[in-house]
Amino acid sequence: MSESSALVEQLRSYLVTLPPKTRARLVREIEMARLKGQSEPAHAFILQAVRDVMREEAEAAERTGSPQRLFCEPLEPFLVDEVGESKRRGFIHRGSLDHIWRWLVRDSDIAADLRAREREATEALLDGDEHKAAEMSRTMRAEAVPVIEAALAETAGDSRSRMKFSVQLGGGRVVEDLEDMLAILRQEDKLAKFAARLPDEIAVLDDELAASILRRLRDESKDIVYPLIVVFRRLYQPAGLLRLLTLYERTDDGKRLVKSRLAPCVDIVTAEMEIVLARLSRTVGRPNAYEAHVQAIRRFYELANGLGVAVDLDGVPEWRNLLAAQRRRASEILSSDVQGIPGAVRRALRPRRREGERRTPPSETAIQEAEYAVRTMMALKPYRSELAMNELLGNVISQVENYIEVVNGAILQDLRTATGPDRDIARAELEAAIRINAIVFGENYAALLRRSGEVASTRLAQFDEDDTDDLAAPAA
Repeated sequence: MSESSALVEQLRSYLVTLPPKTRARLVREIEMARLKGQSEPAHAFILQAVRDVMREEAEAAERTGSPQRLFCEPLEPFLVDEVGESKRRGFIHRGSLDHIWRWLVRDSDIAADLRAREREATEALLDGDEHKAAEMSRTMRAEAVPVIEAALAETAGDSRSRMKFSVQLGGGRVVEDLEDMLAILRQEDKLAKFAARLPDEIAVLDDELAASILRRLRDESKDIVYPLIVVFRRLYQPAGLLRLLTLYERTDDGKRLVKSRLAPCVDIVTAEMEIVLARLSRTVGRPNAYEAHVQAIRRFYELANGLGVAVDLDGVPEWRNLLAAQRRRASEILSSDVQGIPGAVRRALRPRRREGERRTPPSETAIQEAEYAVRTMMALKPYRSELAMNELLGNVISQVENYIEVVNGAILQDLRTATGPDRDIARAELEAAIRINAIVFGENYAALLRRSGEVASTRLAQFDEDDTDDLAAPAA
C-alpha cells in the first residue's frame, strides 16, 4: 500500500467513527473557511473523504431498505456496532436489526400487514413524501409492539420455547436485543420528548444543565436506563454521565451510589467500556484502522479514569472488580501491539553490518510497519501509568528510543565512509530513519537528522570518525 493510500484509509477509518452530525459540522466549517479565503490544501482531500463515507452509508441504507431504516429510527441512540462479552441492558447491536426486521415481515403474526405497509412507505419515499413514509413507519411500530410482547411472553420461563425462538430469530443475543427494542418502542413518544429538550451536543455538563436533566428524570418510569443513554450519547465527555449520579445522591460514596435509582449511570459507562474493548480487539494490529484504534484507546481510558475519579469504589467490590477486569483486558489486547514494536523497528532500521555482509535498502513495507508500530507506541505513551502492562510499555519505549539513537549514528557514519551502491543504500536508510524519528522524537529532531545526513554525505575531511555524532540526543 502506498503512503497516500494508507493515509486515505486512516482518514476514512476515523471518519466512520464520527456521528453524522459531527461529520456535517466538519463539512460546514471547511466550507465556511473557504468562503473566508482560509482554505487549506488538505480541505479538499478531507471533504472528498467525508463525502465518500456518507455516500457509502447512504448506499448501505438503501440496500437495507428505507422503510426498515425509518422503522428503526427511534432505536438509533441505543445502537452499537460491536458486541461485548455480555449483553448490556439498553444497548442493541446494529446487526440484530436485520434479524428482527426479517422476522417481523416474514414470520410474525402480522407479517402480511407489515409487508403491505412497507410497500406503501416505499411508494411514499419514491414520491418524495417523507412525512407520509415516516407516519407509515410509526404505524408499523405501533402494530409491532403487541406482536413482540406476545412472542416474548410465550417464551418467558420456558427454556425450550426460548431456544426455538432464538433459532428462528438468529440467536440468543438477538432475542435479548428484541427485549430492549420493545422497552424503547413502548416509551417512544416519551423518549422523543425527553431528547427534544436536550442540547444536540453537551460540551460541558454544568450544574445548571445537570439539575435540569435530573428534574426531568424524576418523571421517568422504572426504565430509567433508556433516557440516561439518550443523555450519554449527547455528551462530549461520556464519563460526565456519572456527574448526574453523584449530584443526585450528593455523594461519591459507592456504597450509597450502588443503591441509587441512577446507579445505571455506572452500568452504562462500564457497558460502553466493554463495547470499546471489542472495538480495540477488532482494530488492533491493523494499520488501516489506526485512527479508529487510537480513538478507542482514548475513549476507554477517559471512561475508566472518569469512573475511578467520580466514584469512591472502595466499598463496592462489584464495580471495583469490574473496572479492574476491564483494565486488564485492555492491557491484554494492547500488549500484542506493544510486544511487536521493537521487532518492527529493527526490520526497518538495521545497525551497521559486519564487514563484507551484503546490504539491501529497507523495504517500504517494513518502513510502514515500523511507522505504525511507533505511532502506536506514542499513542499509548500518555497512558503508561494507566496500563496494567506499564512496565512492558516502559521497557519497550526505552529500548526503541535507545535503538533508534544508535542506528542514527551508524547511518551517519555509513554516509561518511560508504562508496558506490552502499552509499545509495545508506541514503535510503537515512530517509527511513527520518520518517521514524519524526514520529518518535518530533519533526524538529528529524529535520536535524536530515541536515546531519547532508553534512555527512559530503565526506569533508574535517569530519573524521571522532566527530561522527553531529546529532544531539533528543530530550527525554
